[in-house]
Formats: sequence, structure tokens, C-alpha cells
Amino acid sequence: MDNYAIYLRKSRADLELEALDKMDTLKRHRNILNELAKRQGLNVVEVYEEIVSGESIAARPEMKRLLSDVHQNKYKGVLVVEVERLARGDTKDQGVVAEAFKYTNTLIVTPSKTYDPNNQFDEEYFEFGLFMSRREYKTIQRRLNQGKLQAIKEGNWLACNRPYGYDIVRKGKTRTLVVNEEETKIVKMMFDWRINEKATPGVIARRLTDMGITTYTGKKEWNRATVVNILQNPVYAGKIRWNDRKLVKKFEDGKLIKSRPRRSQNPNDIILVEGKHPAIMTFEEWQEANKNFKADNTKHKAYLINAFASLLVCSKCGKAFVYHSHAHIKNTQPRLAHAESKFCKVKSVIYSELQEAVIQALQMHKHEFEVKLNNTDERAHLQRHEEMIEAVTNEIENLKKKRVKLFDLFERNIYEEEDFIERKALLDERKKAAEKQLLELQSTKPEPIDYEEKIIKLSDAIAALKDENVTATVKNRYMKEIIERIEFSRDDNDSFNLDVFLC
Repeated sequence: MDNYAIYLRKSRADLELEALDKMDTLKRHRNILNELAKRQGLNVVEVYEEIVSGESIAARPEMKRLLSDVHQNKYKGVLVVEVERLARGDTKDQGVVAEAFKYTNTLIVTPSKTYDPNNQFDEEYFEFGLFMSRREYKTIQRRLNQGKLQAIKEGNWLACNRPYGYDIVRKGKTRTLVVNEEETKIVKMMFDWRINEKATPGVIARRLTDMGITTYTGKKEWNRATVVNILQNPVYAGKIRWNDRKLVKKFEDGKLIKSRPRRSQNPNDIILVEGKHPAIMTFEEWQEANKNFKADNTKHKAYLINAFASLLVCSKCGKAFVYHSHAHIKNTQPRLAHAESKFCKVKSVIYSELQEAVIQALQMHKHEFEVKLNNTDERAHLQRHEEMIEAVTNEIENLKKKRVKLFDLFERNIYEEEDFIERKALLDERKKAAEKQLLELQSTKPEPIDYEEKIIKLSDAIAALKDENVTATVKNRYMKEIIERIEFSRDDNDSFNLDVFLC
């Protein structure tokens, strides 16, 4: 029996309906598709349920998993409530989806129609459906953005999270803030220290930590960046600021990079209006608290000096390690030090020593993959598994043919009814056992690992780390291609431990 899969994803309209009547869209769609499979006698073996609502394939993990399985010809078809659920991203994403289904001969089954991507008319209908979906998405997005902008200019709070010191309230179409009495006391105290004592953000963070006050997320330890974000937020002066960190998209080395610079390059992009919420302090007090902050430095081109940025973390608390050049101290080498913490203290490490240790760790991983690449036993095991799947699949097909032949012989009165029932039951039992065996083999099939690709990425990262002429930015990029994170720990001053986790 051919295998089918179900793909479930919420649309923006679904999210709006759920907000109104608390309905579970995915559950309803799952019931619709299960009923469809039951009516058509389709054997559904997997359900891909998209929890996130992403515009692109890259932001939808279940879609990526589905496409991977479609490329491996795991399914005869995929059930969706409508073709638009598969791809509503840009033209490139739509092309990726269309090609995946076309070149694997995978059907797209909906309650209204079954699409065969290799049928010319179905293919055109499918592609037209995706095109119209994209057009509708752009129209909805434009309307929502215009509505959001107007709501902001009217003083509404539309950010997902509340600012420290306030709670979010809804009154009809108004979404605004009300004072959180306990947290507001802390906010006023922070501004008082800043204005009257000229306390730095670092000093304020240490005071709050020492007082046992928890952060917005419940952490015991405050850091300088959190304090700066609060002091620089005009929401406490009764204002709403929007587009302060505008999303910027650009291509680097053939890849789309998304970032949100701390300050917009164009001041005209920033919206600052009077909010509907009560102010905790006057605008003049807020300006006084921000008077001596450094000017925006995003206009200066930043460059990376720490190749291990956002990779090296403490194995105990997860805090990052910070680069210190010590250029002002003669004959002192650059070091990587544990980010400031009251509760977790780990001795710093010389930058060059850490780099050498990472190189050695990567070389060990490379050697391990080279051994596995040449491991004939592992390849033979995978091949045997595939051969068993093929053998059981062929057995199921043969049993289907025998079943058809049995019905033919019965209709031609060659078999008596009693013999027919007995032989049919035997064939059905053998087929059911074979299908169960096939499912077990498919579920236990070892995932093939592209050791050659991993070896290449490891070699590139090692070569970049060894080359003194390669910038820290390039080294960091090469490492992130293969490394997820590096955990650092040490029990004494003479040695340290590294755990390098690969992607």
C-alpha cells in the first residue's frame, strides 16, 4: 500500500479566527484530512504539523522536513486542506516546492482536487494557485502594515512583549499599557540613580543584582545591556517609538542575511509619537538620563575581532566569553573572559591557546569523519537496510498482484467461494505482516550522513583558523558553517576543557 503524509499549517486568517472564538484550526484541518484519507483509502503514515507561522521555507522546520522526505520518495502523495498551505513565500520558495513534487511524482491531495505535478494542466493549475496565494499574501501584508502603522501613530502599543514596568491591556481596538506598581518602583529607582548620582548602567545592574531583584524574565542577575535598554526607552516618558531597529536584508556570499541594527541608518524611519499609556517620568527627565550616553556608533563600520563571537559559552551558565585585547598592558596577550556575573566565575583563557585547542578538536572530528567515510561496515549496513526495504516493498507489490489474480480467478469460477475466502484471508494476513515489517524498517532506517561535506567544512574552518591573514569575521563565518557552539570550563589555572558541538 502506498504511503501518504499530511501537512498542516495555520494561515494568518486562521490566527485571527482563533483569537475570536478560541477554535483549534490545526485540529479541525487534521480531522478534515483524516476523513479525506479514510474516504479515499489512503494510508497516512506521517503528519507534519507546523507550529510556527513563517513566511519562508527557512522559517518553517516542518516544511523543510517534509521536503527532505519528499525528495527521498517516501510518499505517493501529501494531503493539505489547500495548495496554498504548501508555499506562500517568495517565487524562489514556490519554485522549490513545485520542483520537489514534480520530480518525485508526488501527488498533492486536497478535499476539492488531487494534483498530479506531472500532468500539464494540473501543474499549471498548481503553479497558478501558488502565484495567486503569493499575491494575496502581499496584499494582506500591505494592508496589515498600513493598519499597524496607523495604530502606532494613534499611540497604541503593538510590540509583542511588554516593557519592564508596564502590563499590556486591551480595550476594544485599543492595545495600550498600564503601570505595573511593583516594577515601576524599580524603574523610578534606576532613573533616579542615573540622573542624581550619574550611576553607569554597569553600576545600576550590580545594585539591582545585589538587592535580589529579578529581571523581566526572572533572572537573578542584571546586565548592563538590559539597563541601557530600559533607560533609553522613551516609553517611560509616555512615548511610543517604532522602527528604531528596522529589519535590514542584504546578500553576503550568496546568502540572504537579516539583521536589526541598534539605530536606524535613516532617522526619518523612526516614529516617535505620544502614547495612550501613562508616563512614569517627564520627557525632560528621560532626556537628562540619556544625556551622557555615547552617540550612536552604528554609522561607523564595525568589524569583528573575536573569531569565537556567539560561539564560545560557559558550560555552567551559558554566558558568552568576551574578547579583551589588553593593548594598554605591555607584553600581555589578548584573552577571552567570562562575561560579568555575580554567580558564575571562570578564569579567562589566552586567545591563542583557545584557538589552538579548537583547531585540535576540529582535527579530531575531521579524523573521525574520515574513518567513518571509509567504514565499509557502516555503508554495508545502510545498504543492507535499503535492500531489505526494497525486498519487503517488492513482496507487498507481489501480494497485491496475487490478490488481483485471486479475484479474477474467483470471477471466472475457477475457485469455489470457500477456497477464495481462505486464500484471500491468507494473502491479507501476509500483506498486513509485510506492511508492518516495512513500517518498522522505515522507522529504524539510519539517516545517511554526508561525511564528505562535513570533512570539507571542517577543513575550511581549520585552514581559516590557522591563516593569520584571514579576518576574524571570515573565521567566524567558516566555524558557524560546522559548529553550533563551544562550551568552555576549567577546574584549575593550568588547564581548561572544551566541548565542541557540531551542527
